[in-house]
Amino acid sequence: MKKLDERAIIEIFQSRLVSSADRVAEDVETCILGKARVVVNTDTLVESTDIPPSMTLGQAARKSVAACVSDFAAKGVKPKYGVISVNLPAGISRSDTIKIAAGFKKACKEYGITMLGGDTNQGREVVFNVCVFGTADGIVRRGGSKDGDAIFVTGPFGYTAAGLDMLLRNKRIAKTDFASKAVRSVTRPKPRLDFGIKNKRYFSASMDSSDGL
Repeated sequence: MKKLDERAIIEIFQSRLVSSADRVAEDVETCILGKARVVVNTDTLVESTDIPPSMTLGQAARKSVAACVSDFAAKGVKPKYGVISVNLPAGISRSDTIKIAAGFKKACKEYGITMLGGDTNQGREVVFNVCVFGTADGIVRRGGSKDGDAIFVTGPFGYTAAGLDMLLRNKRIAKTDFASKAVRSVTRPKPRLDFGIKNKRYFSASMDSSDGL
């Protein structure tokens, strides 16, 4: 049996849940509620695949919110509200739970997000699912680029891949400026939200770099 890649899995869900006329591959989705165009995004962080051994649970919680913020930044939209669902092992300590909550709170304070609530569940490993909401007249889509457009990124590439490799090897990390930046890019990512909001009128197309380059 052929193993499905992520693109094939997405296609199966889209073909069965979304009308073909509305099927657009975007990092965020929009809908009209009353007179407002609501922008929504969700992201999931799983312990076994997304949290390196040296990363704290507080850092992971903050990062799960930052992942959604990064997608909003690429679309030039400010996130305003959110909900969080957490799956925690039965034996998790009070101390670790408080650290997770503190990580969520830190991210919400950084980006001005009000959390409305969420859901808790119990399972074998830590899983965070964050959904954020905002409103906008429209978003910068992926498919608007034209011949002659300039292509640019808002920061250097390579730090995250290097940092993840360092953390996964779980060995002593050299105390160099490059190593510090690389590890920080994994454990404390900084979505460029203000840049996206202030400059979206100049963009013909935009996407979060974690899904592309």
